[in-house]
Amino acid sequence: MFSIRDTSHWRGAGGIGKLLPIALPMMMSSLFDTAMMFVDRLYLSRLGKTEMAACMSGGSACWTCMVFFVGLLAYSSALVARQYGAKNYAECPRTTIQTLRLAFWTYPLILLLALVVSRLFTAGSHEVLQVQQELRYFWICTIGCIFGLFRSPLASFFSGIGETAIIMWGNAVALVVNLTVNYALIYGKWGCPAMGIDGAAVGTVASSFAMTAVLAWGVVRKFRQSPWKSPQMFKPAPEVVKALLRFGYPSGLTGLLCSASFTVVVIVFHGVSVDAAAAMTIVMSWELISFLPMNGLQIGVTSLTSQRLGAQDTPEAEHAVASGLKLALLYSTTLSLAYLFLTPCLVRLFTGSDASLGYDTLVQTTCWMMRINCISVFFNGIYLIYTGGLQGGGDTFASMLINVLFNWFTTFLAWFCLRALHLDLIPTWFLWNISYIVGILPVWLRFRSGRWKHIKLLAEA
Repeated sequence: MFSIRDTSHWRGAGGIGKLLPIALPMMMSSLFDTAMMFVDRLYLSRLGKTEMAACMSGGSACWTCMVFFVGLLAYSSALVARQYGAKNYAECPRTTIQTLRLAFWTYPLILLLALVVSRLFTAGSHEVLQVQQELRYFWICTIGCIFGLFRSPLASFFSGIGETAIIMWGNAVALVVNLTVNYALIYGKWGCPAMGIDGAAVGTVASSFAMTAVLAWGVVRKFRQSPWKSPQMFKPAPEVVKALLRFGYPSGLTGLLCSASFTVVVIVFHGVSVDAAAAMTIVMSWELISFLPMNGLQIGVTSLTSQRLGAQDTPEAEHAVASGLKLALLYSTTLSLAYLFLTPCLVRLFTGSDASLGYDTLVQTTCWMMRINCISVFFNGIYLIYTGGLQGGGDTFASMLINVLFNWFTTFLAWFCLRALHLDLIPTWFLWNISYIVGILPVWLRFRSGRWKHIKLLAEA
């Protein structure tokens, strides 16, 4: 499987040569997303530990409110890919337009959910100033999340047909907007007011709008051309809604419950102290460079697997997952080595040399946490690729059960170690990271069972 001389890695409809044109722009797009969150925290770290920690917890809570609906809508990528593989090109725009309609109706539900989630900050034993800043960042991002909802179906169309370059360029535009607006509003540059963490939230919403605008332009342009143009594209598609609800809700529910578990983990670790909150924020900011691009690779695997199954080409669908594993292991190994040997330099990028910010006492703790985090960076890549293969085949319910049980197991482990056993931060962090190995076995066994190869997503396929 990993022989360097074996050129079959690249050949075939499911080989790396076919996966890379889909996955690489998605990985680059995810890197741009990572850079935006990374820069938010880096800019705010110059204001203090509280602002930086509030940005992470507030952003995580906002994502928890919208992740179910984003996951539900994003599954239209697999539906589009299945139609594309079956050469039913006119159905691809119809699927996207129906998903956009559904996105519009989910926004009020997110605002209602936000009223509940916002209460978690006061329940987490955080300092008063941190809670105030968390809530401000949370509400600005949540109100502006409608752009993220529309972005999901638009991006899913392009990932479904394998033309992901526009997603990458859209994220590049969003990154430029984010860098510019955040710098101006956080620090009060170029005549703008110094808004601090509020400016970071406004910059995040502005970048999301820019990304959505680029994708909308691309979709409108595409839908006017053959073979996508069809008089039926605006016709209601109840079969699409049915397929989204049947196969997409497990993906959305997985995202919601797993994001909620991560939000609880963040709140638990942040409740130890402000230093612990700052240390975790720095480590998780660097881990985003691993997780989000790997998530982009997972989307590529899901799309290519679904395309091959739509074309009734099961061997190449399996080949697509194997190709994803090779790329994931190469990427995660490279990053793990960098995190292991360049730790002090990476941590100092956030802490700097200004003693007045009070970072000196937490540098050593952060370095240890970052080295330990290499464990989850490595194994999470394998986990994501197998999950992507299951989702591409439509085996989303089993994938949901494995994901949810695994993530809440790790959450309970962190809470139990810190609150029940009263372990120190570093031992708890080590146990939390090592538990990621446990999640690989069930998802691998489910993939090996082969059930995902025989599930029909749409009658047309």
